[in-house]
Amino acid sequence: MPSTSTTAKLEISGLRLGKQKMTALAAKAKRMGLSPARYVKQLVEEDLAIDSAAQSMTLAQIMAPVRKEFRDSGMTEEELSTIVEAARSRRQRTSAKK
Repeated sequence: MPSTSTTAKLEISGLRLGKQKMTALAAKAKRMGLSPARYVKQLVEEDLAIDSAAQSMTLAQIMAPVRKEFRDSGMTEEELSTIVEAARSRRQRTSAKK
């Protein structure tokens, strides 16, 4: 049974990332001015915060900033539909090639 207590340190034994992923992780952390460990910690904290907010907010509340940004952009719904349809077409063509 999992423990419900929190610890100051988290170690995950048996977790392995390939060399390419570790290199990418280190490079991304460096670009952000963080150590790889701090970057991973930040990702976990951000994910938990998003999850917590999603649990306590309605979809309308979550989407409100997106809707505002869309209104502020001046883009019409028709323009957005055109962009979405173009992206779908590209995806379908790419998927068909595979």
